[in-house]
Amino acid sequence: MLNKLFGLLWSTRVALVLLVLILFSCIVGASLPAAIGREAVFSSLWFNFLLVLLIVNIVFCIFKRIRILRLSLIGTTIFHLSLVLLFAGVVYDQLFFFEGAIRLTEGETLSCAERASYDWVRKGRFFKIPKLEDLGKIYLDKLHPSHFSEGRDWGAAYEISVGRDFQSKTKKNIYVNHPLKFKGFEFYRDKEGYSPLFVLRDSSEKVIHGHYAPLQSIEQSDGTYIYRSGNAVAPGSFDFPQTPGFPPVFKLQTTYYPDKGKQRAGEVLFKVWPLVRKKDSEGQEEKELFNGRAELGKLVKVGEFFLSMDEVRYWTSIKVIYRPGLTIIFSSFWLGLGGITLSVILKMAKGISA
Repeated sequence: MLNKLFGLLWSTRVALVLLVLILFSCIVGASLPAAIGREAVFSSLWFNFLLVLLIVNIVFCIFKRIRILRLSLIGTTIFHLSLVLLFAGVVYDQLFFFEGAIRLTEGETLSCAERASYDWVRKGRFFKIPKLEDLGKIYLDKLHPSHFSEGRDWGAAYEISVGRDFQSKTKKNIYVNHPLKFKGFEFYRDKEGYSPLFVLRDSSEKVIHGHYAPLQSIEQSDGTYIYRSGNAVAPGSFDFPQTPGFPPVFKLQTTYYPDKGKQRAGEVLFKVWPLVRKKDSEGQEEKELFNGRAELGKLVKVGEFFLSMDEVRYWTSIKVIYRPGLTIIFSSFWLGLGGITLSVILKMAKGISA
């Protein structure tokens, strides 16, 4: 019985069947939308089980070769070992990886372990959230629109800090291809935009509430950008203010026009509606409470309140990535290259000696 089982495990036919199944699965997964293909195929337990079976098959083939190991087979044996490492790394990475994007405004601190801190999250089936708790918190000190290093401009750089407390935190400017690495995780620059501070005042101009509102950066056909509230498809309004414990007083839609000659300055277009837009006798919705532009710091009258844009900061999206299997995968490439190189050298030496 054991002999039949071992014979099956190192069977070439089994290896071919597994390879065909894996190839077919990859074709199906690649033809599906990215998110569905990733969840239904590449991150699924059954797909990773196929890879594990292929690893076992290759291992038994290697053991079979070791029993009759000759000098000429050392290179191919090492190459097969590299395949074992490759597939093992892929399985390990798919089951334990983590990817997410944290959106921060300058001066803001968020916990790396809370789901609410992330715009989106993807993770392997066996990734444990407590691992994120080791990171502590992430703090965005400042965004630098231009970062010069090594004789070139790398574009925007984010000055961030990560750690549990002041003594243990790690601080770095992250920019293109230069992430912050901390406890196995990597923090990459993703995208950025403007986050103005909108302030609400009462009739005596006393500050009631205010908050920073990240705006969408919409690229136009001529290469310029529009910075507005809403989403990437259309402008939209939001309840203002959005402060816990304080009820919103109206709906606000904004478009920011940066000053081309001065950073963190410019004008804002305010469009303000009542929270509930009523219709008149003709079925027309109420007009805006206010529709107009205002410079930085200028107060505009909206009903019984005053509204203003008092400050302009930047928001950033930072990708948090944990890929534990990549080291194994890259190591397998070098091992495979070494095995092929050794095979070529041994064959050349055999030919010369002959």
